[in-house]
Amino acid sequence: MVVLVYCHCINFLFLRAIGHCGRRYELFETVEVNAPNGHIILCAKKDSVLVPIAKVATYAMGKVAMYPQSELRQLQQMKQNARKLFDRNPGNEQRLSHLKKLRYNYERSKSMLKSLQKVGLTDSENDINNIVSHCGRKSYDG
Repeated sequence: MVVLVYCHCINFLFLRAIGHCGRRYELFETVEVNAPNGHIILCAKKDSVLVPIAKVATYAMGKVAMYPQSELRQLQQMKQNARKLFDRNPGNEQRLSHLKKLRYNYERSKSMLKSLQKVGLTDSENDINNIVSHCGRKSYDG
């Protein structure tokens, strides 16, 4: 069982696991990381591993925003049917590439959610914490 514990005295958030014998195991602490763009990202930290919690809560749980389907379809049709018009604006190819990435992210996010649901995970705080704690584990060969 994983529980969220906020420690007021040191201003850290810890995730702890309670084993069947009642022992508590610290899974990771959360830290704020300053991104180059000035945003503050809340991450789970275990040793040198940082996992952005919001990415798991959004991307893995199928919450990526829908891409603009009509604009993508329109640009694809323009590229096929009116190639000269499409090529006149160099921004069209960049925009088409960006929209394809958005579509990929959306479809991948939905696929991840289906995979997680197949193994019994849901969009709950507990399951997100379990996923994040698993991402912070080191893998050993042998």
